[in-house]
Amino acid sequence: MKKLSNFVILIIILMAGCSKPVSIKQEHQFVNENWQKFDTLTFIVEGFTEESPRDLNLVIRFNANFTPRVLPVNILILSPDGSESYLEKKIWIRNTDDTPRGERFGEASWDYTFCFRESFEFTSEGRYEILIDNNTGKYDNPGIEQISFEAVPVIEKKKNNPDTAD
Repeated sequence: MKKLSNFVILIIILMAGCSKPVSIKQEHQFVNENWQKFDTLTFIVEGFTEESPRDLNLVIRFNANFTPRVLPVNILILSPDGSESYLEKKIWIRNTDDTPRGERFGEASWDYTFCFRESFEFTSEGRYEILIDNNTGKYDNPGIEQISFEAVPVIEKKKNNPDTAD
């Protein structure tokens, strides 16, 4: 009996050690596929602390009704300890030849993943808020169907990555 209990404990330890880190994903659907200028998106990460860094991504689902090449946004990360991080980003939704970026979703939409913060660490216990403002000059922005927030574990970058300087 003792051997069986030791075996079960060993299996549990191995399973816990081999489990993948949890990804965080939250979605916001837009009514009438239109992200209006003063519609601030709020994503909450609460009660999550982990020492491994995460890439913070926005996944923009858009269709042919969104004609601009760029989607400018302001991002504010509020930490439980009171610190703030503010970012202004221009997300290039279309290439210079006006073809959409990203992966095809369904018959008429695309999903474009944009990493706005690399290797972010949720170090404080409590509630993080990620606030995203549409910074376009127009009030109506038709063609934006959904925006998702993701916090995904960082995949180790290869040492021989040509994009990094020695």
